[in-house]
Amino acid sequence: MFAKATGFIFAVVIFALASVMISFGAVGPMLIQVDNGNTTEELKYSSWDLNTFSENLLPKFSRDYTTGNIANFQTVFAIMFTGVTGIMAGANISGDLRHPSTAIPQGTLLACAITFVVYVIIFVFSAMTSSRELLLNDYNYLQDASIFPPFITLGVFAATFSAALSCLIGAAKILNALAKDRLFGTQSPVDVLSLNYSLHLS
Repeated sequence: MFAKATGFIFAVVIFALASVMISFGAVGPMLIQVDNGNTTEELKYSSWDLNTFSENLLPKFSRDYTTGNIANFQTVFAIMFTGVTGIMAGANISGDLRHPSTAIPQGTLLACAITFVVYVIIFVFSAMTSSRELLLNDYNYLQDASIFPPFITLGVFAATFSAALSCLIGAAKILNALAKDRLFGTQSPVDVLSLNYSLHLS
């Protein structure tokens, strides 16, 4: 059931990602309205423009509205880091793999490589098509400049649900493995909880 669910989620995310890539080439220059509380701004989506890319190429850190401090490389990297932590979720379901000793390292390295390539492509395409003001003030710019905005919403929901589901299933499997190895004794709460989990699965 979990494998079927993740397969469906993967398909939805791929469709959303394809929509993003197509939109970069299909959507022309336009002004996007962004609500900033009491005012509404019109920010520029330039489509493909080398001038836009040159303006976005060098770092120009702004003030973090949560702390009031000027952002730096570490704070920006921290935002990206949370987007790749789900790669390790595959190791949590090693018990379902036929050859975990080879599948886990190959899958993890492949996931890292694909994620890195996809992120770099989106970074570069965003820098070439969206003004700095748009990137700073519109967190939904990919949706606002999409040929089919509902795909982006579905992709976000699917990715979020996938992360939650993998944590839920992964935690239960780790707990079960700890109990099987008797790492906390034979009558520990971990052993009792894992026994209930195994009975539920059976």
